[in-house]
Amino acid sequence: KEAGPGSAKPAGQEKGAGEGWRRMEIVEASDDESDDAPSAPAPQAKAAAPAANGPAEGFRRMQIVEASDSEEEPAPAVAPVSGGAEPFPEIKVQHSRQGIEEAKSKANALFAKGSMEECVKWFSKGIWVAEKVADAPADLRSILHSNRSFAHIKLGKWAEAEDDCCKALGLNAKNTKAVYRRAMARFELGKHQGALQDVEQVLKDIPDPAGNKEAVELKQKISEALAKEAGPGSAKPAGQEKGAGEGWRRMEIVEA
Repeated sequence: KEAGPGSAKPAGQEKGAGEGWRRMEIVEASDDESDDAPSAPAPQAKAAAPAANGPAEGFRRMQIVEASDSEEEPAPAVAPVSGGAEPFPEIKVQHSRQGIEEAKSKANALFAKGSMEECVKWFSKGIWVAEKVADAPADLRSILHSNRSFAHIKLGKWAEAEDDCCKALGLNAKNTKAVYRRAMARFELGKHQGALQDVEQVLKDIPDPAGNKEAVELKQKISEALAKEAGPGSAKPAGQEKGAGEGWRRMEIVEA
């Protein structure tokens, strides 16, 4: 009895203790896969194969888990779409600097007519071609992004406008129009601190208020929005206590 399954007697009782061996094989099969694969149970592999009919449910569970893992892994590999795909193939633009200039002119004409969706398509095609043309200057590519951002602003697509402005400034940091348009987009997106930094940069580059009235007005709007975000604790609202009495009452109730 103390010798356990290692003695000769239990070996002769295999037929009678078949259920016990099946349980041991199920347990050992799960343990062997994680830790003890090289250990002594290896010679029992032949016995484990015919026993698969008994614990079929256990092995099926393992197969289902492995199948689901294998099905999930290839999915991300298929998901990415090539960023080099040609946009709007119906629009034909010559792959040259002249072709890019013509695409820009066409897009600007559509913008003037108010055809913003078509305008965006032509700017997008011009941007894509410019990326393929070796002698396309960075400032031209910056203008394409900046102009497309203005079309996005007209369409109320603030996130797209901000993204285009960032790309335009990455190509030409001195593109003041891109800085101003990014300030507009960030203001609409609620990114007031970033918008303030941008509009202050514009006012620094073009300090004459008479020639930059729109930037002055935008800064005023941004400053008012920041004051509201700061709440009654900010220095500016402190001088407006009479008008902001309701705000102070709310604070007193919270403190009480």
